[in-house]
Amino acid sequence: METERCVSFCRLFISYSGAKVLKSINWTVCAGDRWHLKGANGSGKTTLCSMITGDHPQSYTQSHLHLFGRPRKNIATVQLQRKIGISSPEIFAAFPRRLGPGALTARDAIATGFDGTYAYRKRAEQEEERLDEIIGALGSGKNKEAKIKWAEGVFATLSPGEQSLVLFMRALVASPRLVILDEAFAGMDDATIIRCSEHLRLRLGAHQAVVMVSHWEDEIPWRGDNLRRYLIEDGVGSEI
Repeated sequence: METERCVSFCRLFISYSGAKVLKSINWTVCAGDRWHLKGANGSGKTTLCSMITGDHPQSYTQSHLHLFGRPRKNIATVQLQRKIGISSPEIFAAFPRRLGPGALTARDAIATGFDGTYAYRKRAEQEEERLDEIIGALGSGKNKEAKIKWAEGVFATLSPGEQSLVLFMRALVASPRLVILDEAFAGMDDATIIRCSEHLRLRLGAHQAVVMVSHWEDEIPWRGDNLRRYLIEDGVGSEI
């Protein structure tokens, strides 16, 4: 990372039509951190995540928002897309599900994570090798060969749980500096959740930071000193 600090907020406020959604957020996410972001529905977790990714339009006006050592307004969104891997309900809803000519396979869908877009492009040999690696580790099937074959299927025809798995791999495929997993296990069966949790716990790089959003404590792969928790209540955040 350009600096040790990955994402930093200080005195962050977000409002819509005068009503404050985020009232006071002081938070720094550093390289290697493992965070559980908690809060009730409507507390502001999704808004905060959109600030982190730089997608929120008000992120440009927040002078105290720094991403990867630079003010948000000084870093292009396309650069952020290559540094941050994210799986969220919003991405699940928005991801293209075309059938017929031009339909993305599961492998193609995972590969869009290299650029953080939704579009197919021709891939380099090194990227194909990385796809084989992550699909072989996390894909659906009894062995690597079966998992690679599974990933040749059309994304739109997969079950909702399998689509969640594909988008989970999409968030990780580029080995991004920051990974945001917002309800990423939704729809997955127990065996798939265990496989994904073990991957997060054992295979992520020490330099990668992770922010995991979940209502369920038992979904969080880390325990003890390896895990930090940040709670948002009524738009106010604090480490707990």
